[in-house]
Amino acid sequence: MLQLHPNASAHYEKQIVIPDYQCDIHGEMKLSGVLKQIQRISNQHFEEMGFSYRDLWEAQIVILLARMALRCHRSPRNEERVKMKTNPQMSKGAQLLRRIEFWSQEGELLVEAQSSWLMVNPITRKILRPSAFPFEIPTDSSNYDSSLDEMKTKRPKDLAAAAQGVKVVQYSDLDCNRHLNNTVYADMVCDLLPYEEMEEKRWREFAIYYRKEAVIGDTISLELFRQGEGRYFIQGQKGETSCFEASILLGEPKEIV
Repeated sequence: MLQLHPNASAHYEKQIVIPDYQCDIHGEMKLSGVLKQIQRISNQHFEEMGFSYRDLWEAQIVILLARMALRCHRSPRNEERVKMKTNPQMSKGAQLLRRIEFWSQEGELLVEAQSSWLMVNPITRKILRPSAFPFEIPTDSSNYDSSLDEMKTKRPKDLAAAAQGVKVVQYSDLDCNRHLNNTVYADMVCDLLPYEEMEEKRWREFAIYYRKEAVIGDTISLELFRQGEGRYFIQGQKGETSCFEASILLGEPKEIV
């Protein structure tokens, strides 16, 4: 039975050290590494509130990422000590909103993210309303950022694809929910971008909509569209069905001051 810890708080924070295996050729945190840390702190916050992944599963609830929008002011670097902060915000329809931030030890905001999550019955795969929880989760919407929530991931019209690719979902891509983990999509996006541009620039903004989950053996057709200087749109299709849509902005690197 799900129970809320009597001292449950809307806010949770922790210190992390950026591991080298989550860093790229520049010694900076990969986009997928950022998403992995976001997934981890979100789960840990629920655990601090009093319920784990197993507790939720036994209540026939899993919480799946529906959308994510991030802004990178400076990429966390290999072995850098970083403070992460998170808090659930208000709900929008069936979606639960959550804010996540990465801060340097000097008080510099490095990365900020706005995420939307859905509660799903793991057996029927039906979406549940927030009222499915037997209690009200503590929230704080004072740091809600509409500019992140409004980042667009819309396919451009009358524009030919600049690159194409294919992803076949393999065993190592799967997570506890037996589908392609949300962090793998970030690697799929970055692998489709021009390597020469990735050598010179860094990701500055990223937004993704997870439209249809992918499971073992699924084939995802990928298309990359260039929308302007450093800005790209990526479409992932399973046959005629949209699997995901993403946009990414690349910019100049920023040095540690």
